[in-house]
Amino acid sequence: MGKLALLGIFGVISAATIGLKMSQPVMQLSAVAAVVLIVLFIGSGILLFGHKHPEQATLEGLEIVAWQHQVLQAAKGGIEFLPGQSPIPDPNNPLPIVSDSEAEKE
Repeated sequence: MGKLALLGIFGVISAATIGLKMSQPVMQLSAVAAVVLIVLFIGSGILLFGHKHPEQATLEGLEIVAWQHQVLQAAKGGIEFLPGQSPIPDPNNPLPIVSDSEAEKE
């Protein structure tokens, strides 16, 4: 499940909890507005990071570390992979997808 989906679920649960627990409409409205602003602020931060760093946004935690390790090793002139870790393709330059019929021709 993605970060934005979790953020949306958090926002809905928070707004529902506020609606059930508070009795004054003005307080309900202001608290829900605060939750909406916080969710929008965090969500825009996630989207901005993904826009600025698309290669890191497509990878998960350990994959980022392994990919950065591969990039640094390649810059030194030799590629060493982390123990027990398969090489991670460059997210900036993905490999072309080859269908089964194209693979049989080769």
